[in-house]
Amino acid sequence: MSNATDYRANSVSTTLATPPEYRYFRLVFDDDITISQFEEDAVGFIVQTQLTPATHTAFINDLNARANDVYWKLVRNFGRVRNAAGNELGYSLADAYLRNPYASMHLQNIGMSINGTSATSTVSVGGTIKITPRIWYNSILWDPRAAINPKMVVVVDSDLAFDSVQPQMNANLFTLNPTPTVIQNYKGNVGKTAYEFELTGLTFPGSTFAGYGNYTQNKIDHLNISFKPTAGMDGGSHDIKVILSWDNNTTDASSAAPGIIYSSDTADYLDTYDANNNGNTNDRLSTLTYNYTFVPPQAMVLGKKVKLSTDSVYQTSIKADKGDILDYQVRVWNNQ
Repeated sequence: MSNATDYRANSVSTTLATPPEYRYFRLVFDDDITISQFEEDAVGFIVQTQLTPATHTAFINDLNARANDVYWKLVRNFGRVRNAAGNELGYSLADAYLRNPYASMHLQNIGMSINGTSATSTVSVGGTIKITPRIWYNSILWDPRAAINPKMVVVVDSDLAFDSVQPQMNANLFTLNPTPTVIQNYKGNVGKTAYEFELTGLTFPGSTFAGYGNYTQNKIDHLNISFKPTAGMDGGSHDIKVILSWDNNTTDASSAAPGIIYSSDTADYLDTYDANNNGNTNDRLSTLTYNYTFVPPQAMVLGKKVKLSTDSVYQTSIKADKGDILDYQVRVWNNQ
């Protein structure tokens, strides 16, 4: 025999008596067993076990008491094969985990490039900044679990213009809407513009085999998002914030609560912008920051910016209503 199908085709089922529990059992052969070829199996031994009712109940009670923890109980079966002299010829083990279902995700930074190279963080007018935020997933679920209102929010200086987005899908847990919602003066931050990308249908998968949880381990999807600076941008240091936002999150560092997807980000996770619009800035989401330096054009430059008289920040363009008082700033500088 050389495969599992052959094992089962010639198997003889044996059921042991049911004592309180078995610590181990042995199968002893009276006759010699000859293996005809190296690495060819001669005997297949299939063992099915289950916990005693008392142990199973104790495990379940322990899990129920830790509903907000990513916690498990391990059940291990370990088998050894020995020859007549007692020397070990091989072994096999099978692990089963009893655990509460959970789902988690966070962002990872896998790079920023300027005009196709990661060797610089300096950009000028006509250049392209490309960032690549990656979404990292982990879960064990029996039923599929959907993220509610999932989106990626990119917050930039208003003088940094959106160019394009290209998804690079591996786990394929969502469909990207490539047309972002544009929000100027995001969350009252004058001079900041947010681009919100909908992650449509982002759902962690459920069981594929009845009775067994689906283990999603370190699965990834990522987006390539490009921007171009405009001539109105001030020279110097700037940043880009990327926020992964969803509504069914938690303030806990981990959670197995029903329906929750927790943030596995351990560094920059507080929802300081209230990106999910629930009035709480203590939610745990996931945020990345990309830093770059803008160098103005090397020429005689005429620049004009405008602001409402009630604002403090000049911008290249704004929205004004009838009757608003506007302040203009005209600048001429030689950047030779």
